[in-house]
Amino acid sequence: MQYEPLRRQVRLGGALLLELRGAATERFGRPRPLRNIYGAGVPKAGSQWAKALFDHDLVVAATGLATYPTLVFHTGQRPRTRFPAYCFVPDLFVSYPEYCAIDKPAPYRTFYLVRDPRDMVVSWYFSMRDSHRVFGPIADVRQRLLSSSLHEGLLFGIEYLGPQLAAMKTWLGVPDPEVALFRLEDIRDDPEREVGRLLTHCNVDVGEDAFAALLRDTSRAELQKRDLERRAAGEESHYRREPSEHAKYFEPAHDKMFRDLTGDLVERLGYD
Repeated sequence: MQYEPLRRQVRLGGALLLELRGAATERFGRPRPLRNIYGAGVPKAGSQWAKALFDHDLVVAATGLATYPTLVFHTGQRPRTRFPAYCFVPDLFVSYPEYCAIDKPAPYRTFYLVRDPRDMVVSWYFSMRDSHRVFGPIADVRQRLLSSSLHEGLLFGIEYLGPQLAAMKTWLGVPDPEVALFRLEDIRDDPEREVGRLLTHCNVDVGEDAFAALLRDTSRAELQKRDLERRAAGEESHYRREPSEHAKYFEPAHDKMFRDLTGDLVERLGYD
């Protein structure tokens, strides 16, 4: 079990170093293609994959960006409205208006990752119930899920994720040239095209041979393999062995509650 107060202190120290690094690089360092890259989205919609991609040595060498520790701003009292220069900022689980309130000096790029939100609910349910690292409210949520049936737990998950599902709608069709939206299923089905589009949007050029290696190293199969190895060693784990397909778990009551809560979100995201 990881000791959360110590873990947070380590992350705070790392964030301070990134502040100093960013200021020094802005003043004395060589020019970089972008000052920052922001990775936005919702929980259980590819955030771990995005961190694996932008943490990869090939991408770091091309961008010069360091990953900002999300634990620092996810557990704060108020939303963070600025980040150090020359960082990749992942896990921005915010609405588009909240994102607009962040001070983002140019040049920067932002990508927003989505997933079929019904599958997201299923993935969230099993993660909260079985495998997610425990901190903040997760202990209470896990106890609630463990003491409920699968049917009731999914209903609770739909309601619990309501604010995140509502935030997804605010990103659809935004007239912002710095923002590009990607569906996790498209990345899975055509990684060469979609990962290439993402890297191009973020001004990342790793070269043809390195791109093939990058796709291989960040494939779901490879990331799941590493994740299961960490799980066997008792470390934090993210990937399920089975796909989180809502069709296997949703009953009419779940479909109705989801529709009542989200309206036409599924159709607007391109899922039927």
